[in-house]
Amino acid sequence: MTTISAQDDTNYLPEHAPRVDWIKLAPDVYKAMIRLDTAVRNGVETTLLNLVKIRASQINHCAFCLDMHSKDALAAGESAERIIQVNAWTESKHFFTAKEIAAIELTEAITVLTDGFVPDEVYARAAAEFDETELPTSSPRSRRSTRSTASVSPLGWSPVTTCRAPSARVDLRTHLTSAPFTPRLPRDKKIMTVSTFRALHHDRPAGDPLVLAGPWDAASARVFADAGYAALATPSAGVAASLGYEDGSTPLDEMFTAVARIARAVSVPVSADVEWGYGLAPRELVGRLLETGVVGCNLEDSEHHTAMKEPKRHADWLAEVRAEAGDDLFINARVDTFLFGTGDPADAVERARLYVAAGADCVYPLLAPPEVLPALREGIEGPINMAAGPDKRSVAELGRLGATRITFGPEMQQYAIEAIGELAMGLLVTTG
Repeated sequence: MTTISAQDDTNYLPEHAPRVDWIKLAPDVYKAMIRLDTAVRNGVETTLLNLVKIRASQINHCAFCLDMHSKDALAAGESAERIIQVNAWTESKHFFTAKEIAAIELTEAITVLTDGFVPDEVYARAAAEFDETELPTSSPRSRRSTRSTASVSPLGWSPVTTCRAPSARVDLRTHLTSAPFTPRLPRDKKIMTVSTFRALHHDRPAGDPLVLAGPWDAASARVFADAGYAALATPSAGVAASLGYEDGSTPLDEMFTAVARIARAVSVPVSADVEWGYGLAPRELVGRLLETGVVGCNLEDSEHHTAMKEPKRHADWLAEVRAEAGDDLFINARVDTFLFGTGDPADAVERARLYVAAGADCVYPLLAPPEVLPALREGIEGPINMAAGPDKRSVAELGRLGATRITFGPEMQQYAIEAIGELAMGLLVTTG
């Protein structure tokens, strides 16, 4: 959580340490809550969902969530004035629509539950603004009789989930649901499941690879999704450049935050390049990936973009990642033989076979020359990812040679920067 400028020498109190690390202590519960959230948040407007999450965070005194959701709202175009007034909504109703007020009021009732149930009049006002598919399946009367706090709200969170951020009433309901649908996409568009994403890599016609654009921020992700790409794959180098870092130098917290923003910006599935895993234990790595909302990841077999890992050791590590993730992540195992290794296709094939046996869904021999792709295709079972240049001829050639999946690394980001540079230079016109 960002706080005070480093140049401010005021003697502030230390940041509150987290009470519970749910990723480490209860990973199965953590993953289940993420899946639950994915199932219930479909169709909720981004603006409305952000207001709900901000209000719930205020009530629960969750500094981590309040910081995150307020920034998300600002990034989505929300005004600072409305964010400030959420906390005083009863006297600031003129800042909000009737539907937003109903949602905020219902959020407050479910979050506090001081009387053990949502009051009938609050539920009735919400029912007037939301259709029956958006409202909870349980009625206020059944809530009263069961006194349950485990039912799901119509706005995309579960009142019993808890946050790893510090709070007197620890609550993860907002922290886990920061993946709203972008308003740019059709309301009936569904999030693709991991199993569907995995299926896109199989039984493809010859010469018809799965092509995944490479977004480096939320804006580029929306451009690619609007263009019709079925899924996206973030490039670590592109994300690093957008954040002002060299490839391989992005702090892990900033990388995961950037990936989460990209995943939240679109409803098509996103796979994330998380380089060598940043030294995280498999359980924490999987937990953090699932928290961002991605369906897959790239994991490379070199460390810190320098030395190659011993292939058996890397395969064992991939097997641990697969065991932690189950079927909830698509693992694309990058083979760096042609980047940092010997450049021998036989070495790439040997490594790829070990990684597939360990549970990788796909292998990615980065920088493999196109002419060796047929030999790789013959020696490797399962999907093969190849990197193309930002042109149709490169994509078509790699597909013809046997690539199952095409990504672009940082090529799209670099192409965009060059285009913007040309535009900028062209606008510097002197009047003479």
